Amino acid sequence: MSQSSLPLYARILSAAVLATAASSAQANQAWVSGHGSDASGCGSTTSPCRSFQYAHDNIITPGGEIDVLDPADYGPVTIAKAISIVNDGVGTATIVQSAQGMNAITVAAGATDSVHLRGLSLDGLGVAANGVSLSSAGQIDIVNCVVRRFMSHGIDLEPSTALNFTMTNVIAMEDANAGINLRPAGNMVGAINGLTASYSVNGVQLMGDISPASANIFVSVVRSVANSNGNGFAAFSASGHGYAKMALIDSTASGNGSGIYAGPNGQISVAHSSMVGNGSGADVAPSASISTMGDNNIYFNGTLMAGGGGSIGSYPPR
Repeated sequence: MSQSSLPLYARILSAAVLATAASSAQANQAWVSGHGSDASGCGSTTSPCRSFQYAHDNIITPGGEIDVLDPADYGPVTIAKAISIVNDGVGTATIVQSAQGMNAITVAAGATDSVHLRGLSLDGLGVAANGVSLSSAGQIDIVNCVVRRFMSHGIDLEPSTALNFTMTNVIAMEDANAGINLRPAGNMVGAINGLTASYSVNGVQLMGDISPASANIFVSVVRSVANSNGNGFAAFSASGHGYAKMALIDSTASGNGSGIYAGPNGQISVAHSSMVGNGSGADVAPSASISTMGDNNIYFNGTLMAGGGGSIGSYPPR
């Protein structure tokens, strides 16, 4: 029987089934391009979408991936589900946020959702709030990204529930508050590898002031550099809240007000690292601690340790 000989309702149903099948065929992956168009059915390499937001909202199912075809500004995006946004070396895939107080990427996904960002350059132009602002997700991985010129934080992870995260080869610079701000309301465990954080109030800061006593932060920072910040690497927590612990390994703090700052109730352990040319090599507040096995290089700082409170492990004599 030909299509034209079917009853009208059957033809409508058949067309709907075919449209659904076509959409499902590309639902797990969509491509975007500076030459693309945000239109129904976009997402193939020959008919790419134009923006991350359109592909997220209309093409990709949870757990799917948006891939970049060529250099362009793909616009701010709000992520509400498990998704990957990937640029694997086709050129600069930019998100420029020119709206005052807004974010380049907002993550408000489910408590068990995984979000993956790779190869993106985020620019706040000195007016936008955060490069990446996360309020909820189960996991986020940020790889080979640049975040710069944001008026709050470069990357701001403030989840309402437990979060695991990784950051690899990230550059955060010229952000008005912190390059990386970690301030959870639940347990947070994360690893930072190959970070460069520069020209901010704090390069990396762990803040335990909103997590309950049962929720803690533990972050390892490896092979990373904090340069020309107020504090290079910082951890602190309010009384009665969970602990904020940082393990700093094979890393460098240079040209900061303090290379390492352990604020109230903060705990930082340091191994195979260098504190060079800072106002103070370390700053330790009351009830805080910085511990080390004595295998670090600490040279040319204004003072070895400022603050005069808390405790500090043995540094090698210089």
